[in-house]
Amino acid sequence: MLSPTKVAQLRRLRSCVGRLLCAHPAAVLSFASVAAVFAPVQTHAQQRISVNRSIGGPGGSALSVMVTKMASERYARLLGFSAEQLDQVATIQGLHAAAFRERQDATRTAMQELQKLSEDSGDSDVFMEKVSGIQGEFSKATKKLETEFFADIKAMASVDQLDRWTKVERTRRREVGLRPGGVSGESVDLVAICERLKLRGTSASEVIAALDQYELKLDRLLVANESDGDNAGFEPGKPIDVEKLSKAISQGKEAGMKIQDLNRDSAWKIDALLPESDRAAFAEEVKRASFPSVYRFSSAFKRGTAAQALTDLTPQQREKIDQAVAEYKRSVGTINAAWAKAIEAAEASGHTGAMSVAGGERVVMSMGEDSPELKDARKARRELDERLQKGVNSVLSAEQAEKLPEIGENEAGGEGRGSAVRPGERQIMIRRSE
Repeated sequence: MLSPTKVAQLRRLRSCVGRLLCAHPAAVLSFASVAAVFAPVQTHAQQRISVNRSIGGPGGSALSVMVTKMASERYARLLGFSAEQLDQVATIQGLHAAAFRERQDATRTAMQELQKLSEDSGDSDVFMEKVSGIQGEFSKATKKLETEFFADIKAMASVDQLDRWTKVERTRRREVGLRPGGVSGESVDLVAICERLKLRGTSASEVIAALDQYELKLDRLLVANESDGDNAGFEPGKPIDVEKLSKAISQGKEAGMKIQDLNRDSAWKIDALLPESDRAAFAEEVKRASFPSVYRFSSAFKRGTAAQALTDLTPQQREKIDQAVAEYKRSVGTINAAWAKAIEAAEASGHTGAMSVAGGERVVMSMGEDSPELKDARKARRELDERLQKGVNSVLSAEQAEKLPEIGENEAGGEGRGSAVRPGERQIMIRRSE
């Protein structure tokens, strides 16, 4: 029996999630997982469960990821489309994006109306009863849009171009399947990394052959993960069963470790084939992809480098800003390495993992508290960012400061649990303890 205080807390939490879903309908949170959040936890006292899920951006649900302009151009290159075909692809993608956003707007409106009905009636169960239907319609509609897009592209292809269609299918599976998971390196796409680096030279053909083998092996793992589908870790309206969750997390982690192992082994093989001039850039890209929240450029660093580029600085201002940025660069490498090491240790502890839920999404979860090492590493990075930010702000005028980029969300040292969040994504974390 929940106390009146706990009931009030849960109602407020429901209202909060309702507003979140209204603002971000592309989240496609399954009814099962949302309902489980509001159910009591079947566990011992002091057991803590943390839940992270990405909302929008890369790595969203396979049923709700819009085909972007960049992705459509990638498919066209893989198929060897002509300039005329490229123009047609751009038109098709534009129509697809417009229809996708229209569906998002309709879903947002429906969620807002449902939220208002729930608040006006004072009955939060109304929201919980109908939210799955709205989200289900969104998933079906956006999946239909995706299917129609690829059917249109396929209809444009010649017989020779269709021979490369499997490449497009594998690329799409990587785009929606390599989502942030329970282990570092699980979301790394070595094909995309090598494409960005534009590798050339005598080793290029060997690298391409290695990437072809990697792509085939990775695709088999992603297809196997797709078959996992729904997971019994969450059941609508029922208490969270920690044993079931632990089993689901272990299974998700095992699947993630297979991809992690493949990525590490393949990265080592590709590195050995590269000329010395390309190895450092390749290693840096792999590191950033493995720990995106650790090695991404923070807002503080972006503001610092933007301040260096200001044209109206006095010599004294420029000297102080250059010193602040230089000090940051000297320290950030060691701090980031410690943070990445702490993440790997947390993964090895068995307390973190990922699981599949309805619609092909992944939920990254952690059982128990973060280790002191992980907390200290995040704190050290946060304090370094704050020192740079204060150092830059202290020497700029208000007018100069307004020219700098704004502070972004999901900054280092926040509630994110390490490598689970890619730049541009949003997440919610729900911590429950009894």
